[in-house]
Amino acid sequence: MSNRSKGKLILVSQTETTKANLWKLGFLSQGLKVFDIPPQPNEIEDIIYNLNFDLVLLDMNSRSFNPYLFCRKTATALPHLPIILTSQKERKIYEVEHRWAVSQGAKAVIPNLSKTPEVTGALREVFHLLGWYGLYNETRAVNVVRKLKSVGTSNTRNTNRSNNANFKFMSACEEELIEIVGPIGSFMCRRILSANPGIEPKEFLKTLIAQIPKEELALKFKHRLMSRGIIRPKAVRRSHFTTSATQTRYPSLV
Repeated sequence: MSNRSKGKLILVSQTETTKANLWKLGFLSQGLKVFDIPPQPNEIEDIIYNLNFDLVLLDMNSRSFNPYLFCRKTATALPHLPIILTSQKERKIYEVEHRWAVSQGAKAVIPNLSKTPEVTGALREVFHLLGWYGLYNETRAVNVVRKLKSVGTSNTRNTNRSNNANFKFMSACEEELIEIVGPIGSFMCRRILSANPGIEPKEFLKTLIAQIPKEELALKFKHRLMSRGIIRPKAVRRSHFTTSATQTRYPSLV
C-alpha cells in the first residue's frame, strides 16, 4: 500500500446503506479514511468546511437536496475539493448530463454500485478520475470483494441494521451534546469519527465525554442520554450504552 493513500480522507454520502457500505469497504481496502453520512445538505456542508476531505462521493438521486446547487456552492468555497456524483445503476448516464454536472462543479458522474463484484471496477474508475495513479491496489480490492461475497446476504442485512443503529446512536449523542455545549458539539462528534473511522460505540462515547470541557457538563450530558434511554443508569461506567431487548442496541459506528 502506498504511503500517499494513508492520509486521504473520503466523505461517502449515499442514500442506501448497502451502497454506502460497499463504497466504504472499498475505500478502506485502499488504506483511505472514510467518513460516512446520509445525504443531508446542512450536515455535509458543516463537515466539509471543518475537515480537509480529498473527495466527496455523493448520491445525486437523493430527494433531500439539489446536487448541482451543492456542487456550485462547494466549487466556489472549496475549489480544491473534487465531487463525484453517483447515479442509479439502472439508468443510462447521458453525455449531456455528464457535461452539465461538470459545468456545475462536479468532477464526474458515475454509475452507483448495485452489487459486490462491481466494487473493484468502480474503485479503479474513481482513482483514475482523480489522477491517483499508483495508489490503487487491485489485490486488496479483490480480497474485499471475496470476503463480502463469502459473508452472504444474512450478514449483510445484519450489517445494515447495525449501521442504522450506529447512526441513530451517534445522532442522539450529537443532539444531546449540542444542547449542552452548543453547535461545537456537532464538530466534536464528527472530529472523533473522522480521526477514528473504525471506533466502537463504547469508545466513541468515552472519548466524547472526555472532551467535554467541564465535569458538570459531562455529567449533564450523560443524564440527558439516560433520560432518553440511550444509556442505562446502572451501566454508565461499565458499558455506556443500552443492552435492553426492548431498546435499540448500538454496535459499531462504521
